[in-house]
Amino acid sequence: MFRRSSLAAATVARRLIHRRAGRASKPQPPPLPPPPSPPKPPQKPTPVSLHGETLHDPYAWMAALSDTVAMRHMDLHVEQEEKYTEAVLASLGADRLVRKLQIEMASRLASDLSTPAVRWGPWLYYRRVEEGKQYPVLCRRKASLHEAFITNKDPSAGFDFTSGKKIEQKLIDYNQEAERFGGYSYEELSEVSPDHNFIAYTMFDKQKDLFTLLVQDLTTGILLDRPRADRVAGLCWAMNGRALLYTVINDERRPYRIYCSVLGSNKDDTIILEEADENIYLSIRNTKDFSFIAVNIFSDSSSKL
Repeated sequence: MFRRSSLAAATVARRLIHRRAGRASKPQPPPLPPPPSPPKPPQKPTPVSLHGETLHDPYAWMAALSDTVAMRHMDLHVEQEEKYTEAVLASLGADRLVRKLQIEMASRLASDLSTPAVRWGPWLYYRRVEEGKQYPVLCRRKASLHEAFITNKDPSAGFDFTSGKKIEQKLIDYNQEAERFGGYSYEELSEVSPDHNFIAYTMFDKQKDLFTLLVQDLTTGILLDRPRADRVAGLCWAMNGRALLYTVINDERRPYRIYCSVLGSNKDDTIILEEADENIYLSIRNTKDFSFIAVNIFSDSSSKL
């Protein structure tokens, strides 16, 4: 009995040693990088009197919104804060947690999400997210085919039996736009021309920190060479889609200029209106029937249409 128990104990001991040796031999993940030092904004002590006492606020310059130099320092500091936040999260391994959360949330969503279709003229416009993609796709399909399908006049209308999906036209794939603009896709404005042949839209350029204007031919899917403009804040179609008006902002992000671009023309875009007063802003919009363009000239205390 003693010899059997000794052999059994020796066998268990050898197994434990082999297990520990096997665990120790497994490759360990590389250590995470140390967190960086936080950025420090410049200090400019400013005396502030309060209840008979004088205090010195080293960061009062951050509230000087009209000081262009101070705001440039503020923009630089915010960029440093963003980089610091990304570095700290990377040092904590948060990127793995982000991927895990994305996978978990994606598993609880439908594989093909679509917004309700909005009818404009002969087309139905909508956005949908394709399976496995991060950003949506702007699409449209003929309203006549849709009506024939839902009224059962022609059950096969607007349906592709080969793919098992409705016949549609893809206008803008924002996943491709993300590749164009450095992995990030954010659209602020989009306007389809009244003749439904063009779409003008603005995409955020993270490197430039502003919105860039793009115009696409919907019949060919090709981006036009002109107009191409940065700092765009407003869009309006004119001449039944043959011309585009847009507003741009200055360094203080004030909409101050309105341009007109004639599609297909080699001439430079024409300045329609420019406002030099720093307190005045410009905005444009089409009327519902696209017969007129309304220009709003406004300030904090006045407005003129």
